[in-house]
Amino acid sequence: MLAFTPTDEQMDMLLSRLKKLTNDAPQEKVHLHLDKPYYSVGEDMWFKAYVVDAAGNTLSDRSKILYVDLLDARDSVKQTLLLPLINGMASGNVHLSDSVLLAGNYHICAYTKWMQNFGSEYFFRRDISIVNALKETVNGGIGHDALTKNKALAAVADVQFFPEGGHLVNGIRTKIGFKALKRDGLGEDISGYIVEEGGNEHLAEFKSEHAGMGVFALMPVAGKTYSAIIKRADGSEKRYPLPKADESGYVLNVNRMGDSLSVRISASPAFTDGREVALIAQCNGVVQFAAKTKLDKASNLSYIPINKFPTGIIQFTLFSPGNLPVAERLIFVDRNDGLIANVNTDKPEYAKRGKVNIGLDVTDAHQQPVVGSFSVAVTDENKVTINEDNEATILSNLLLTSDIKGYIEQPNYYFNPNNPDRLKYLDQLLLTQGWRRFSWVDLLADKFPVIKYQPEQSLAISGSVLTLGNKPVPKAKVNLIARSGGGLMMLDTVADEQGYFVFTGLDISDSAKVMVKATKANNGTQVKTVIDQKPRLNYAGNHSVFYVNSTGLDNYLKQTQQQFTELAKLGLIKNATALKEVTIKAVKERDKFTMAKMIPHSANIDPGSADYVLKPDKLDHVTYLTDALLIVPGLEMKKGGIYSIRAETSFTGNRPMLVILDGARISQGMMNAIIPADVAGVEILTGNSKVIYGGEGSAGVIIITTKRGGETTPIDNSFNKQHYTTQGYTPVKQFYSPPYDTPDQTKMADLRSTIYWNPDVVTDAQGKASISFYNADGTGNYKVTLEGMDTKGGLVRKTFTYTVK
Repeated sequence: MLAFTPTDEQMDMLLSRLKKLTNDAPQEKVHLHLDKPYYSVGEDMWFKAYVVDAAGNTLSDRSKILYVDLLDARDSVKQTLLLPLINGMASGNVHLSDSVLLAGNYHICAYTKWMQNFGSEYFFRRDISIVNALKETVNGGIGHDALTKNKALAAVADVQFFPEGGHLVNGIRTKIGFKALKRDGLGEDISGYIVEEGGNEHLAEFKSEHAGMGVFALMPVAGKTYSAIIKRADGSEKRYPLPKADESGYVLNVNRMGDSLSVRISASPAFTDGREVALIAQCNGVVQFAAKTKLDKASNLSYIPINKFPTGIIQFTLFSPGNLPVAERLIFVDRNDGLIANVNTDKPEYAKRGKVNIGLDVTDAHQQPVVGSFSVAVTDENKVTINEDNEATILSNLLLTSDIKGYIEQPNYYFNPNNPDRLKYLDQLLLTQGWRRFSWVDLLADKFPVIKYQPEQSLAISGSVLTLGNKPVPKAKVNLIARSGGGLMMLDTVADEQGYFVFTGLDISDSAKVMVKATKANNGTQVKTVIDQKPRLNYAGNHSVFYVNSTGLDNYLKQTQQQFTELAKLGLIKNATALKEVTIKAVKERDKFTMAKMIPHSANIDPGSADYVLKPDKLDHVTYLTDALLIVPGLEMKKGGIYSIRAETSFTGNRPMLVILDGARISQGMMNAIIPADVAGVEILTGNSKVIYGGEGSAGVIIITTKRGGETTPIDNSFNKQHYTTQGYTPVKQFYSPPYDTPDQTKMADLRSTIYWNPDVVTDAQGKASISFYNADGTGNYKVTLEGMDTKGGLVRKTFTYTVK
């Protein structure tokens, strides 16, 4: 019998290694809930991201930024989104622009910077088919055949055999799982039998049951070798050798027996001398069970209650007396403890464009209400065909595919309650798929992951200030100016003793033009700034295998073309009739003298009232903005800044002039960080402007207006300045669902395939939430898909349909 021995020195060593790994390198997982399984060029791909701590599947607070990459068939990144994570969640959309994408097969990947420490195999990854309904014809290379022709033929048809625990051992009967694959990498139905080499007796017969997988039992005999004779559907036969059995060793068998797991440890006679072996069971790096047993007989059987384990994959590892992992078995534990979502509609059926009211009631397995966050997609089943078994769901991803190697065919088959044998076939899957989260051999050799990247807490820009001879400049002064979305951000900091600086907490939307300027602590400018390059993944050259589910693609293409035709009639999509240009005339024209002084987009409260105006032609040849101001009559440079000799001086001491940059007050010291070529104009009010700008305006005002967006002039990097464009948070659109609350609101046919998308459905303390939307013009069944989780890591996926007539 297994006996728990927490003070055992050997066991303590094993557990301490695993604890160090879990503490120093905790894992994150990502799941994306998409509104549908395939798309057309011209559409938006809507998604909700859930980032969880792998140890408990609870929402992670470790990372605050999520990366989402869209890759083409050659693993080239076509688009990258950066999204802020709030409480481990984010939502967004990928616009599938025809200027960037062609019809074909794509991958969508999602990850955090922290996850890059452990390899891209940990990332969320899903294959996506994209058609092109903007084209005029269904054929011509954009239909079903074109999208499936590059389905991977990476491997020849093959059959593999996997002894339970990892090894066949002479004299010990054990299960052997097998997997048969076709040339496209998908499962193949086969049958066959086992023969001893040189003999014809059928020692065991087998037949695949699901996705080319099955299982049989065999007890190898010393001095014998074995082969499998397999028969395919076309009647052909082929011989495959079984793995060679070890002369002696250990075998680990784990099976579910009611409310317990039966664990059998078998050993060769040479090892049944009373020696102690250790067994550790863990889930995502967290130990759930640890025990030792004396091997004083050939077979040792114990039972462990299921309630000792969480729902998910449990890895059992058997260790020899010398602390070597000698057998391993994965098994899935289903506690039936997921969330329960009850969905109520206000009508048994609905009309076209009718309003739908849905009430949600979410509880845990004990019928207690839960507070959680959920995403809801509604699609027209006549346009979008969804095979629930093929879906990558929050259950299949976070509980299965994120934890084992290799492609899994029909991942949600194992979580679809409509499949009565799903747990039986899931056990066969785990007999034939490998574990990848960590290696006990590496842990015992003190090989731990190298942590290169820390969890991102915000957008940041970092770098170093160096002398022209590449030596660090300690305590350098560093200024940053970032223009994004029409706004301006100005920050300053001081580098450390090694010249390293970092600006954190940046709130940058989309792309931003950035200038970083540095000086020595004594304001010397003979330095250079080197900006740290953000680590980005290079997928190129991987050419990943595609497993495309193309069911319904042709129908989807035709239906979406009809939708785009309707949109084109109103000029709402590309190639539609353009709207006529509208010219807006000013209500009152100003005199030519005043107009000549005005700066477009100026924040001046009284445009045209400036005493002096500097336009771009006066700024082209100056290094610093203050150099241009020295030619302005009435201004003088003194200690402390630029002063107006005409300004009011009745207050104590003379004040430097107020500076306004694009409507925001800044210090005069920040002016030299502004790029003169990026300035649209400077307006100088040399007199008393107290009435307009308050007390600060009494000393005169310098109003700086910078150019907008693409108007800025590129400048070469030089010495203490660096100019570049950085990517900020990706703007997220709001999903639009037409409100048909008035008669004849629009004559355009509503042929949308995604009827409704809401990534932010939150239940209250009673576990309740409600949503409402309007149907489109399609009739038949509409499918509602809900995914999400509560604050304790409880997961749910719920689907149901309603009828539109």
